[in-house]
Amino acid sequence: ITDYLSENFKNALTLTDAAAALGYERCYFSKMFKGVFGVGFCDYINTLRFGAAARELTHTSKSITDVALDSGFQSVRSFNEVFRKKSGMTPQKYRSITQSNRKDELK
Repeated sequence: ITDYLSENFKNALTLTDAAAALGYERCYFSKMFKGVFGVGFCDYINTLRFGAAARELTHTSKSITDVALDSGFQSVRSFNEVFRKKSGMTPQKYRSITQSNRKDELK
């Protein structure tokens, strides 16, 4: 499951899609997933997407929109909501802080 999700989280991936691809019935997969991972499917996928976005914001100068879409978010709005929830700040603020810290480390 983790291999499949790690390889596919940047796609428009739904619980139904993942369950079918892995050979499970949707409801069973949902319950089993939460039991094994301790979080729901959407939270898990958003965590993977957040991690990818955070790396992009830190190490590239891509636009916020490109980072959002490249990380698998379907809209900038959903990206901003998830990013604020997970980091406590906007993507722009996160980029500013992390890139500033990287410059200080390189000195």
